[in-house]
Amino acid sequence: MERRYKSLLQPIVSAADHNEIYGYECLIRGLHTDGTDIPAPVLFETADEAGMIYALDLAAGESAIRTAKHFDIKQNVFVNVLPYSVDTEEGLEIWLHSVVGEGGFPHEQLVFEIVESQQLPDFETLQRLVGRLKDRGIRIALDDFGTGFNNLATITQILPDFIKLDKSLTRDLVEDGRKWTLVANIVDSAKQSGIKVIAEGVEDKKTARMLESAGVDYLQGYLFGYPADTPL
Repeated sequence: MERRYKSLLQPIVSAADHNEIYGYECLIRGLHTDGTDIPAPVLFETADEAGMIYALDLAAGESAIRTAKHFDIKQNVFVNVLPYSVDTEEGLEIWLHSVVGEGGFPHEQLVFEIVESQQLPDFETLQRLVGRLKDRGIRIALDDFGTGFNNLATITQILPDFIKLDKSLTRDLVEDGRKWTLVANIVDSAKQSGIKVIAEGVEDKKTARMLESAGVDYLQGYLFGYPADTPL
């Protein structure tokens, strides 16, 4: 079968040392017949309408692992996963078998980013999912933190390994003092629970410095690298 999709890699760097790459987020893109990219939102919207969202989620995971293996990436690999794909023991087994494959991939390098586009019904389901992943040595990041089910009450109950601050929280941080205070409070609450914080959407040095002063652990955004076909 022709694979008309690929994974782009965007670096996640240490806030303490921007030259230290902590990991890469793998971002799926579709491919038109002429080789040009199809954005992820278009892919998932089309797949959802066709009832193929689960198949696309597996393809995105498979592409991420295949790309990480191809480049022999030694850093952490952040893979976006729809919660319903892995919210049962059977679902997780199928995902790991289909995506990681017989050749295997070190579970300790994997970080599952729980994608909010498919919300889980309650905290208990999310807690069970996090526990199931941790039993396999797989870490979890709550993506788009600050929107939807991702809030402070969530992190204190389920204790993910990471939260990823949504771009809406990091955008205009320099001009909006109230937003910076909110971010600082979120970071403080996360640290008290032993959770690492990744800030997304970092596009300039001033924003990076403000996030660092708030205590953010890792940074991701165009300032450090655009999503690309090859790792830095």
